[in-house]
Amino acid sequence: MKKSIFHIYIWILIIYLFTSFTSGCLNTKYSPRKEYLLNIPAPISNSISSLTKNSPFKKSTLFVDKVTIVSPYNQLDFIYRVSSFEYLTDYYNGFMISPENQADTALIKYLDNSALFKSLVSLSEMTKANEVETVFKLQTEITEILADYRDRNNPKAVVSIHFIIKKIKPRNSNVVVLFDKTLSSSIPIKKKDTESLCSAWNKCFQNIFEQLIQHIQYLKT
Repeated sequence: MKKSIFHIYIWILIIYLFTSFTSGCLNTKYSPRKEYLLNIPAPISNSISSLTKNSPFKKSTLFVDKVTIVSPYNQLDFIYRVSSFEYLTDYYNGFMISPENQADTALIKYLDNSALFKSLVSLSEMTKANEVETVFKLQTEITEILADYRDRNNPKAVVSIHFIIKKIKPRNSNVVVLFDKTLSSSIPIKKKDTESLCSAWNKCFQNIFEQLIQHIQYLKT
């Protein structure tokens, strides 16, 4: 009899714990994930005319390869650096479209507006052009995109991009690397919110693309 009563108490306790747990789960308010897009501004043609009018590539064709990105930044979640060795992933805020795809579109627009080259072409067009003329190829890889919170009072958005520009003589007879460099930018985050972080990232990309334009202007072909 005592054993039966003990079993009843055990079952009552199990049911109580189960109902408490499920009730708590149902009543818990989960924060919805928010997704963001970058809005990297392209330069106004008039503002860069002084930089590009003497471009050594004015009669040249450029193939812009797809922008790539290194791990661990090849994800949609935002990454925060909080110490020299510690990084955090924000699962509640992230990109709607991968950062490399957004940068790819912006970079092409930026180069097109810059008028540094005669034309920007696809891979098939570059292959065809390279049969009879020297062409140029731009390879781009994002090596860092994060929010740096090591100094909590002065957080910064950080972006680093590695660029390689190659000169390819007709029929790939000779390939020369003209430019191989990582360009970086860090911009203070004005307010401690996600929109301010995205705005700072936009400025980082803009600064880096402007640096690239200036470097290209002074390259020797």
